[in-house]
Amino acid sequence: RVGCVGRTCGGGLQSSRVDYHHQRVAPMNDGDSEALALALSLLPLTSPHLTCVHPLSPLTVLSTENMYRTDVQAQPPTAVGDLHSVFERETSLPQKEGLSPTPSQVWGPFYALGAPFRAKLSPIGAEGDPLLLEGTVYDSVTGNAVPFAVLDVWQASGSDEGGEYDYYEEGGGQRVYEEALNTIGKTKDFSYRARVIADQKGRYEIESVVPAPYLDDKYDDPPKWRCAHIHFFVNAPSFEPLVTQIYFKDKIVTPGGYADKHAGAEKAAALQLDLVDTTVKRSSGDYTYKHAQFDIVLKK
Repeated sequence: RVGCVGRTCGGGLQSSRVDYHHQRVAPMNDGDSEALALALSLLPLTSPHLTCVHPLSPLTVLSTENMYRTDVQAQPPTAVGDLHSVFERETSLPQKEGLSPTPSQVWGPFYALGAPFRAKLSPIGAEGDPLLLEGTVYDSVTGNAVPFAVLDVWQASGSDEGGEYDYYEEGGGQRVYEEALNTIGKTKDFSYRARVIADQKGRYEIESVVPAPYLDDKYDDPPKWRCAHIHFFVNAPSFEPLVTQIYFKDKIVTPGGYADKHAGAEKAAALQLDLVDTTVKRSSGDYTYKHAQFDIVLKK
């Protein structure tokens, strides 16, 4: 429900809390603003909507070649220390015990850099069952929540005719797939793509539609189907980047009864979520969603 946005203002990044349903904006407190600015300076910044940073940040300009920063060892050590000291001032972080790191999954071929920061993944009026996805990001070692992690999320559409990605490559071709960050993928308007910043207690909330399955390679025998799934690329200072996917327990079997080998992998059991019909009360009315809970556990 609440997220953070930035706008160019000459003096740096203006940090705000935004009610995405009603567009009400209220200033953040000093601690949140400082922590957010530092977090943004250490995490991927490829969005054209973020053109400057907070004066407190050690980062001023990033070239297009260096904009995607995922290795915390390459960051200024003093900045990382400052960020941790800000986090330590938060005294009521959620905590869990006995956590195992979230299993990784393949990138898939349809990632694109530079998704906008927003809490709604699907376009307005998109076809499909409304989905409310929420959770908390945790540290696998301490069990503490991880404030201000950045979740880069993408999925196929929810069309009854089969899911499609908003994706293309210049020249009309498609690269030979390799399990690595895709830096050449393009998108027409970032449909079904967003970056979300977890709040100061590690919590996030995303609205979308339940993605549809799609035929990945119709020439295979049997055909290669992908069941409904959503991709995540998660970053936070001092933690290993996480690339993973989530699935829905009642949607693992694809049309024709074919299995999705990624969803059926042994370690993917922890990524299969329950979908529960939920009604959420907003000031503008009651909204019904398919609800899923996905807590993310990062390792160092």
